[in-house]
Amino acid sequence: MKVTPKEKAKELKDKFSVQLRFFDEYSGYVDYTDSSHAKQFALVAVDEILNILNFSLDFKMNKSIKYWLDVKDEIENL
Repeated sequence: MKVTPKEKAKELKDKFSVQLRFFDEYSGYVDYTDSSHAKQFALVAVDEILNILNFSLDFKMNKSIKYWLDVKDEIENL
């Protein structure tokens, strides 16, 4: 089952959220999720992934271009 972009965005934000538990004298223990920086952290992670993919794709493309330039040279030398 593929994860949709929306589901992946939520998953990343949740991973970067901080789960806190504190004691309130009136309510007892209270669970709190701090997501104030989670979106920014998730965006940084996605940017890093995109940079790696762009590098990988450029590298593969350069390799493919070089291959076909070599083929062209070989054809011209026939």
